[in-house]
Amino acid sequence: ICLTVDDNYSKYLSVVICSILKNSHKDIDLFFYILTNGISQINKEKIALLKYIKYFSISYIFIDETYISDIPNSSQKHIKNCTNFRFFTAKALQNIDKCIFLDADLIVESNLLDLWNTDIDDYFMACVPDMYPRIYKDNWTNNLPLNGSIYVNTGVCLFNLKKWRENNVEQKFFINSALYYKLLYYPDQDILNITFQNKIKYLNEQWNTIVMFKHNHIPQIIHWAGYEKPWKFPNIIYADKFWFYAQFTAFYELILFDNIIANNNN
Repeated sequence: ICLTVDDNYSKYLSVVICSILKNSHKDIDLFFYILTNGISQINKEKIALLKYIKYFSISYIFIDETYISDIPNSSQKHIKNCTNFRFFTAKALQNIDKCIFLDADLIVESNLLDLWNTDIDDYFMACVPDMYPRIYKDNWTNNLPLNGSIYVNTGVCLFNLKKWRENNVEQKFFINSALYYKLLYYPDQDILNITFQNKIKYLNEQWNTIVMFKHNHIPQIIHWAGYEKPWKFPNIIYADKFWFYAQFTAFYELILFDNIIANNNN
């Protein structure tokens, strides 16, 4: 399981990991790989304390931000540039052929075995189609060269890293970033959609339930993809589930304090 975070997001990373541990089968070994521009030792130690729930392995892989200097910033201020570190996943995880890739603004409500066992041998990745372009027809994806490929949200991905290496997709990421620089609204997500067009396996919406949209299913993964996060907006849908997992982390009081400050400022 791979995620990209900076040090400020390590507290929310711990909530993601906690939710996975709480819902994982006892006999499943979990390996986390964190692509980061740096996480403090004290925060690493706090994350490691989660092993009281269930043992797991975790590796922190440093990525130099200069490697992504040519990729445009997201149009959304709440999205960190380190999200672009996912372009280096195949290189960073050299001996791994497949990985689950998650954003750090979500929680997992079930074991991930069914997601992991999804057959993607003929695909570069598996993701859930993004609801936004389907609801709001006039949107930025109309300008992207997708050639009929359905636009997906990349907050939850299953990556076929073996196929990435065989097709040298890392180079293609940067070529497409340069070619379509002015069209990119969510750079990392847009580039993945452009590069992998028509080679994406579509997952059921339950694997990436974005809270801003109505749904009629039981979520396996709850994703606060917009500006409103549960640690800032405690009354948004499913926020109680975020706080349930947060209480088991060593960051709970800090997250709670940040929430109080954010709401006082509002």
